[in-house]
Order: sequence, then C-alpha cells, then structure tokens
Amino acid sequence: MPISTEKKKRNLIALDETVVKANKKRYYVYSAVDVKRNELILMKVYPTRNWLVTRSFIKEVLKYCKNKPKFVIDKAPLIWNSSTKPFGKRSLVEFLFSSFKQRAKIFFYR
Repeated sequence: MPISTEKKKRNLIALDETVVKANKKRYYVYSAVDVKRNELILMKVYPTRNWLVTRSFIKEVLKYCKNKPKFVIDKAPLIWNSSTKPFGKRSLVEFLFSSFKQRAKIFFYR
C-alpha cells in the first residue's frame, strides 16, 4: 500500500485502531487510509488509548487534507464525534492491520 505524505483533497478516510502486544506490553496502533486512492495517510503507535490520543491522531490526519473529509470508522466510541459516523468500507484498514500484526508477531516472537 503506498504511503501519502502530501496534502491532498480527500473525500473519505478510513480510521481504525488495534492492539498489538510486544514484550508483554500492549500498544495501540492507529491508522488512516484514503479510501479512494488506497493510500496510507498516517499510522502511529501509542502506549495508551483514550479520547485525547484519538483526537490528536485525527487532527494530525487532517493536516494531510486540503478539505474536511468524511471518516469511515467502526463502532469505537473513542473515535466518534460530529464529523464521524460508523459505517462500512473499512476493509482497507483491516487488511493493513492484519499484515502489520503478522509482521509484529514475527519480530517480537520469543
């Protein structure tokens, strides 16, 4: 999946987060994918998951947008706000997380 580092007009962004265990600790991986272009916009790892972390991630994603896009999310209440609504088309992010988790397991396998 290509990674986009420039500011573009984006219509639909898929957001999701997942948990990865490494060295007996839990880390939360947030990811944002441009649905139309099939591009990874941003992926960040955090040691905790809360509303402030989620909000800062969304603000950082918006730095890569020339407009105010709609977001595709799951039913995670930490991501919901006035500009997000839960609905489908999240398969891009789920595919990305699946690949990421497989690689993380291999790297941290002990």
